[in-house]
Amino acid sequence: MKTVIGQSACTSEKTAIRASWTRRAGRALYFLALPAVALTASAGAWAEVANYSLSTKTIYIQPGARSGSVTVLLHATNVNPEAMDKPLSTPVDLGKPDGDTKVGFEAAEMPRGKSSRTWLLTVDATRLPLNASQQRYIQVELAGETRTLDYTLSNLPTAAFEWTVVPLPAEFSQEAGKPIAIGVTVGPVPATNVSLSGTTLVEARTKHRLAGERLTLCRAPSGCDGTPLTLEPNRSHRLWLLPTGDDALIGKFSGTITLTAAEKPIGGTASATIFATTSARRWLGVAVILLGVAVGWGLTGPLRSWMRRLQLLRPAAVLVDKLAALRPRLDGSPGETAELRKALNGIEAELSEAVLEQEGHLPAHIPWPWSSDGPNPTAYRDYLQARSQQVACLDMLIEAVSDLRRLWAAAAPPDQPRYEAAINEIDELASARRTDAAALAQAIAAIMARAQPAAKGLRAPSAPAPTRYEQLTVATRRLSLAVWAGYAALTVALGAYVLVWTNNGFGVGLDYLDCLFWGAGLPAATQLAQATPATVATALGVSNAK
Repeated sequence: MKTVIGQSACTSEKTAIRASWTRRAGRALYFLALPAVALTASAGAWAEVANYSLSTKTIYIQPGARSGSVTVLLHATNVNPEAMDKPLSTPVDLGKPDGDTKVGFEAAEMPRGKSSRTWLLTVDATRLPLNASQQRYIQVELAGETRTLDYTLSNLPTAAFEWTVVPLPAEFSQEAGKPIAIGVTVGPVPATNVSLSGTTLVEARTKHRLAGERLTLCRAPSGCDGTPLTLEPNRSHRLWLLPTGDDALIGKFSGTITLTAAEKPIGGTASATIFATTSARRWLGVAVILLGVAVGWGLTGPLRSWMRRLQLLRPAAVLVDKLAALRPRLDGSPGETAELRKALNGIEAELSEAVLEQEGHLPAHIPWPWSSDGPNPTAYRDYLQARSQQVACLDMLIEAVSDLRRLWAAAAPPDQPRYEAAINEIDELASARRTDAAALAQAIAAIMARAQPAAKGLRAPSAPAPTRYEQLTVATRRLSLAVWAGYAALTVALGAYVLVWTNNGFGVGLDYLDCLFWGAGLPAATQLAQATPATVATALGVSNAK
């Protein structure tokens, strides 16, 4: 009986415990169900809120462009029925506080759906930096509801940038100051802000580097228009390098030319060797060769001949000075001194340059083009010695005349005719060229002893008529001038061909020195490095004293 009662009590306790847990589980389920009920109610309310989106999150304008216009779509879904007929306010770009890029929008509505609307937005962007990508925001408003959407504005290339600077010819020549054509091929992305970044062109002779600012990159050979240089994609372009002046590119320049673009800061290069000169500089080079020919000919021809003439004329000039000192001693009276004066004039004429040249004792003023033996020093010495002896004899005769005149002045009038006759006899002794001073002294002594009249009147000598030699001298000089002129013409022509016309980069200062050296007969161009002072002396025929 006790066992049954005990089991009954135990069962009742378990039942009570089970009921308690059942009530607790029910309350927990109630509280868990409340959020679900709330979420279900909210879902009905959210279904009435419109959703806005752009057809693309990144708006691209032309790569590299700082301004442009594109179109995108603005979608609105779950539009409230009351807002289906409301107009869309003009979208507004919220801007960026740290930039000056401006973006404007213009909306045009497209066909509507049951609960959706679509607008075509025209996007106008200005003052966008080169190769930029900006995170920006657009604000739209419909029926009093405002939404802010983010988007990216970019002018970065959408494809890989490719371009090729077309190689220039390995060597080419052109007129200085004229533009140089250079080709550029652009790939799918346009090249913007194309410019000449610099050159490594160096002149071959002077080693001067051509600075980049002495060349200007332009679209047209006539010049630049001042706007940034942009090359359209998928095309080949011809650009022009304009020298800043006619003398900016003179000579032979070798090196590279580098072009850069905003999309290719490293740039592309073209190698070339450029020969540039002008016709004026070429003709100036020919004139310098002619000047060199004149200088060389003057130094090796007339100047050398003139110096030799001066040396040979020195002893003759000493004798002429002695004759000039004798002539005043014949002035006065009495007596006739015509023969003495004639002898003085004759010897002086024989010592003149014309007669000495006629006798072959002096070189010609214009050298004979072909080699000759020149004056004979021995013959010239004998010639001068004979005239020197004649001058000494005339000195003796004039001294005797002077003595007789002194005696005449001191004598009585009846004796004066005797001295006058003696003076005339001594004057007649000068009619024959005398070189034996001893024999002449005896003749003078005999006349002075006799002192008897024997003088006869003498005629003054007449001027000699032109000789055949003078005519031949004129002809020889003319022929010499013609030959020298032909030599100069051939020298100038050959020098112009070798140094000027075959040098497409002619015009630097050293080129003109080569022309001058060539004309003067000195080593020029590559041979100049081996030249020495002895080379100059040999070329000009100058003897250096040791």
